[in-house]
Amino acid sequence: MRKELVFIGEGGQGIVLMGHIFAKAVQLDGREVAFVPSYGAAARGGKCASSIVVSDGSILFPGVMSPDILVAMSQEGYNYWISKISSESKVLFDPDTVRIIQSAVAPHVPAMAIKIASGLGSKMAANMVMLGSLAAITEMVSAISLSEAVKKESGKFADINLKALEEGCKINKR
Repeated sequence: MRKELVFIGEGGQGIVLMGHIFAKAVQLDGREVAFVPSYGAAARGGKCASSIVVSDGSILFPGVMSPDILVAMSQEGYNYWISKISSESKVLFDPDTVRIIQSAVAPHVPAMAIKIASGLGSKMAANMVMLGSLAAITEMVSAISLSEAVKKESGKFADINLKALEEGCKINKR
C-alpha cells in the first residue's frame, strides 16, 4: 500500500508542523513514511506545503505525483494541486479559506478548522483540527499514535493542540 498526501497552505498556518506530526504518527504505527516540507520565500503568508508518502514497505521514490489526499488550507495551493488529483482522491478543505473549483473531479470534505479552533480560543490550532479531521476520514493513523506525536512535537501548546485534534476527529467521523 502506497498513499501520497499533500498538505498545502500559507506560512504561519502550521502546515509543516501538521505534516511533521502526521509523519511521526505513521512511524509510531510502524509504517514507512517520507516527509518533504517546502517553504515559500516569505516566512508568513508565503506558500508552504508538506508532501508525505506512506507505505507498508520500502519507499523507493519519496515524491508526490498525484496525491491520494489533498489537505487544503489556502486557495493558491488548492488551485495548484487540484488538477493533479484523480477522481479517486479525496480533498479535505476549510471552506473559510478555500472555494471549490466546480470542475474538480474528486470528492471534497469540508472541515471548519479555523472556526472550530477559534472557538477553542486559538485560531492557530486550526492545523490540528484539520489533522484530526484527516485522521477520522482516512483512518491512516491510529488515534493513540497521533495523540502521542502531538504531545511530543507541540511543546507548550500540547494541551490546546490535543483539544483541537479531538474536535477535528469529531467533525468528519465515518
